[in-house]
Amino acid sequence: MCTRTSPSLRLRSTDTATTVAAFKPEDVIPECDVVITGVPAAAYKMPTSLLKPGVVAVNFASVRNFEPEVKDIASIYVPSVGKVTVSMLQRNLLRLFNYQQ
Repeated sequence: MCTRTSPSLRLRSTDTATTVAAFKPEDVIPECDVVITGVPAAAYKMPTSLLKPGVVAVNFASVRNFEPEVKDIASIYVPSVGKVTVSMLQRNLLRLFNYQQ
């Protein structure tokens, strides 16, 4: 989720299992240079207030997950990817799930 290691997000190898679970999206997203959403629900919207200025925002879902104001904050905004890309991702996820069985 984060593209850089800011001091607030650094973990010692011994803290990883307990500390990662303690992070909340509200704590992590403002530190991110890149935010990628992929929630397949029209009701879900990434709050623009959590995004830092200059963020790269990519919507990987079939519906838009960012609020319209993201265009004012993001340095790069990708509003959607192709339906074939989404379909292939879903297919690959199903294959991974089946391989785990």
